[in-house]
Amino acid sequence: MEKVLNTLNRKIIATNKHQDMINKYKALYTDEERVIFSLNVMLEYNIIPQASGDIKNAKESEKLREEGNKLFVSTPLKNHTCVDALKLYTKSIAYAPYPSEQLALAYANRSAVLLKLHKYELCIQDIDRALALKYPDNLRAKLYVRKVECLNALRHPCMEDGINEAQYWLEKMSIDDINRKKLNEKLNSINHNLVSQKFKKQDILKQLPLPKIQTHNSEVPCASEAVTIKYNEEYGRHIVATRKIRPGEVIAVEKPYSLILTPDNVHTHCSNCLEVSWTNIPCEYCTYSMYCSEKCKAMDWKKYHDVECAIFPSMLKMNFVKLDLFSLRLAIQAVREATSMQELREELKEVDNCDDPRTKGFSKDGTFPSNKYRSLLGLVTNTEKRSVQDLFRRSLDASFILYFLATGTNMFGSPLSKDLSMLVKNADVTFVGGLILRHQQLIPSNIHSVCNH
Repeated sequence: MEKVLNTLNRKIIATNKHQDMINKYKALYTDEERVIFSLNVMLEYNIIPQASGDIKNAKESEKLREEGNKLFVSTPLKNHTCVDALKLYTKSIAYAPYPSEQLALAYANRSAVLLKLHKYELCIQDIDRALALKYPDNLRAKLYVRKVECLNALRHPCMEDGINEAQYWLEKMSIDDINRKKLNEKLNSINHNLVSQKFKKQDILKQLPLPKIQTHNSEVPCASEAVTIKYNEEYGRHIVATRKIRPGEVIAVEKPYSLILTPDNVHTHCSNCLEVSWTNIPCEYCTYSMYCSEKCKAMDWKKYHDVECAIFPSMLKMNFVKLDLFSLRLAIQAVREATSMQELREELKEVDNCDDPRTKGFSKDGTFPSNKYRSLLGLVTNTEKRSVQDLFRRSLDASFILYFLATGTNMFGSPLSKDLSMLVKNADVTFVGGLILRHQQLIPSNIHSVCNH
């Protein structure tokens, strides 16, 4: 976007309209007006968003897998080397077309790392994924023998079935295949040294249940009656105690209205639940989103990824950051939560017309709905403190995001014309653009980042 902004600045200065545009922009009142202004500027100076993000690519997948292979066979092989190789295999999985032999090979190679790290159940999962795809027949025996190793380590009751499957594929291998003898010897060795103890699942770290609030706040349902919301000029809107709070007492249990994974972590964490995942599975269409399970994958698609999938890669190609991705996600959630665009417009108007900064964003029944989009509309944007340069940059970013959203997805019924003059006349489009710009301003002051090491 820096390159785009610099190009636009040069064009504006060349026409000697710089100060005139600043004056006009200063006079704008709403975020929707600012987006309309920016779209018209883009139209006037022929600034048309053009970007094509990374797509599924068999050659790129193969390249990443081979990089992982080089790392994995390096000596001495240590845990951190295994993890680095695992990341490369996971990235290879992300780039592999679905379904394809490249995807199967990447799953198979990652399973070898998981075996080395003693992640036996996860190793079996990747083996099964590879075998369910177009995995070459002449390599299947190796995977089945690896699966037997895991079943034996887990003392799994299905050992006999695993051995029979491995033996079946060993017999299908060519007699001249040098790996046949090695695999047969390994299988016989496992068979002669079977672990006879009872099957025991590997320990998996489980999340503790959320704590309970004893008495809920009548105004703020996610909080305890021990606190209340106040407002003053010094602190703005804030929480104060209404009584003495005991050490360790839970005063609020509030789930985030929305969350997003930083782009740097898409290959190591689940894009839906944000948990660390050793065995991420990919979105079938883009290289961006990966998931810890089919369940999370389906949930994310239903919530917003069916829209994001087509445009996140393009946004990342233009160096858009987490702020921009999150601004779009919130807009998608807002539109889907509302019954209609008109209802959303009216809700925005109601919140903006609220004169009480303490209850801005509250529901009509006088409660603070932290699980609803309305609560976000009451969050501070600091628009009045921002310079023209800051606001225009954000509105230009919002306009680019809006362009990708309108022309590349079904957000407005079907992909719209790429003609900016048509988009700027579409009231639903510019309204959503205004929401994206609003998010661009409220996120920096209200987001909470969570890091793990």
